[in-house]
Amino acid sequence: MRQLFLWFSCIAILAGCSHGPAVDAVWSKTRLMTIPAGEQDAFLSDRASGLQTEGKFLPPDQQGEEFYVKWHGDKIDRVKFEYRQVKAPDKFFTQEYRPQSQRSHVFTVTGDTYRNGGSVSGWRASLWHGEQLVAEMKSSLW
Repeated sequence: MRQLFLWFSCIAILAGCSHGPAVDAVWSKTRLMTIPAGEQDAFLSDRASGLQTEGKFLPPDQQGEEFYVKWHGDKIDRVKFEYRQVKAPDKFFTQEYRPQSQRSHVFTVTGDTYRNGGSVSGWRASLWHGEQLVAEMKSSLW
């Protein structure tokens, strides 16, 4: 019984020691084709049935990059995704998202923005409570 009490006490202490809000991860994916280049070997031919499939380029307005941002923490009322692009290195672009109960969001750079500015060369994902920055994660080239 005493060991069980100690175990629950340790869990309670660890739960109370959380470090507050943080951006957990940012993953990116470039989407140019219906089947991405890295997945073509697995999806273009079915060896069992002999069926062949061809990957096709997406329409220009659907081509671009997706950035999946995952975070944790309370009282986050705004998530900002700021980025620069290869063809516009001196410009900064911003997208904002107002979460309800979600802890992740996909930001997209597509269409004319992607076509005219090129690939994203640097980014910053940040969490805000009101006007206060509470956490951020940056790419190495930010």
